[in-house]
Amino acid sequence: MGGRSLRTAVGTVGGLAALAAVLLAAPGAGGAQSIALGSDSPSWSPDGAALVFTGFRSGRPGDVYVIRRNGRAERRLTTTPQHEDTPRWSPDGSRIAFVRHVDEVPQLFVMNVDGSGVRRLTTAREPSFAPTWSPDALRIAFTRGRDSVIGSDALGDDRRAVGVSQDTRPSEIHVLDLESGGETQLTHNDAIDTQPAWSPDGQLIAFTSDRTGTGAQQIFVMRPDGTAQRKLTDEPVSFFNELRPAWTRDGSAIAFVSERHPPLGNTEIYAVDADGGNVRRVTFNDFHDDWPAWAPDGELAIARGRTSFRPEVWVMSPDGSLARKLTGKLLEFVRMTSTPRAPRAGRVFTVELTVRPAADLFTDMACSATANERLLPETQPRLVRGRVRCVWRVPRWARGKELRALVYAGAGGSEVSRAVARRVR
Repeated sequence: MGGRSLRTAVGTVGGLAALAAVLLAAPGAGGAQSIALGSDSPSWSPDGAALVFTGFRSGRPGDVYVIRRNGRAERRLTTTPQHEDTPRWSPDGSRIAFVRHVDEVPQLFVMNVDGSGVRRLTTAREPSFAPTWSPDALRIAFTRGRDSVIGSDALGDDRRAVGVSQDTRPSEIHVLDLESGGETQLTHNDAIDTQPAWSPDGQLIAFTSDRTGTGAQQIFVMRPDGTAQRKLTDEPVSFFNELRPAWTRDGSAIAFVSERHPPLGNTEIYAVDADGGNVRRVTFNDFHDDWPAWAPDGELAIARGRTSFRPEVWVMSPDGSLARKLTGKLLEFVRMTSTPRAPRAGRVFTVELTVRPAADLFTDMACSATANERLLPETQPRLVRGRVRCVWRVPRWARGKELRALVYAGAGGSEVSRAVARRVR
């Protein structure tokens, strides 16, 4: 299955964990290889000095990594052959909750912040995923339910986008007491209730649900005992998802991911006050912005990529400005070449863009060319030895006109585009 078909199969809201789950479940995958790349699902340390996140490196399935706030000292905390994702730093700073796939079923685990002392928390046959700590670090809320193939990144109707699971059972929010091991189910309905997020004062749990009947996920809140459940967001088109609630450290607002901004499939970060008022947009771009997480000082960490694949972790001001890339390298322009140097009418004209790091399977690529502002027939970019290659057959009507060719490469919210202009002979 090639890179383009993978993007089509998994869709735009699944994220890296969904892709990895599909790859690891594929025949012959053996549970040990992944061609996913990038980083997502960041979580801040209580002092804001570091983040943990899910990283895909060197063909491995997902691992838990830690990195300093300045982007230095990245270190892998998990080294098993299993896929691991969605790490969450405990409020007391001593532990990290995360998800590990055991026999292809997501289960909750906890470990010390240096990766030692790994302990399994759940053993149910159904998937357990999307952990969130209580402020006193004594309990963990999580999702129990369907979509074991999609795993801990299960979002609403991703099963249809991925095309690998048609489980119709509901998913519910549970709370696990870490001392006793007892579990309490908080939601009871036929909807998909998932992605819990505990408020800093411990009084509310935000979560997403498709219970409204539109098929779309919306943000809800409830008390920690499951009572007083109410809808917080009201997406104006009604069938776009609102996902991944994340509380500010003072509990005054919740960031979330929304599909309400075009083009279709684009996601932006929004915020809403804790009472449901003052909905505002935080990020403004055509990237796929996902996985919001607030730092103690109000900065926002997200996962950003041109699509939901090959994202990287970015950190920005509370209003979305001054964004800086934390994980992965920024693409750099190396060179652009054209063959022949002067295009000829009726002949093939080839342009190649070289970037550093080299382009790969999950690099976004595009080609466009005009002659005197008239578009040439569309051509699909090709990946050739780490370079982006675009090939056009120059129309005869372009003779004597200036041909302008544009080649684009993007990865993890980092982009390079260059144009070359030549007179057609």
